[in-house]
Amino acid sequence: MRPTHRAVALLDPVRVALSQIEALVSREKTFDPRTADRVFHIGLPDSVEVLLGPIVKDSNGAEIADGDSVTLIKDLKVKGTSETPKRGTLVKNIRLTGKPDEIECSAKQVKGLVLKTEFLKKA
Repeated sequence: MRPTHRAVALLDPVRVALSQIEALVSREKTFDPRTADRVFHIGLPDSVEVLLGPIVKDSNGAEIADGDSVTLIKDLKVKGTSETPKRGTLVKNIRLTGKPDEIECSAKQVKGLVLKTEFLKKA
């Protein structure tokens, strides 16, 4: 089989184009985390995220986890309600929020309450 005149005429320009494409695609850059400006997003199921999330500690420095019970160490005013959970109130089955200084819970007076850990001690 013999190439056509058109195929012979395109041979050099196609070689140049393929060479340029290869140079673009095969550039090997080394990754330096100190100078990198890339952003990596890591997705995890909630069950794994809790394991890798921040360590949450109460006012005494004791680690608290999902499902723990805590006691209030101070009377707390709750925004948007007239209720004031009192010092010594036991709050059961807390949930971590992903922030190291907050937990979520439901008290007798208020449901869906978010509390700062500085006002709690592990029960």
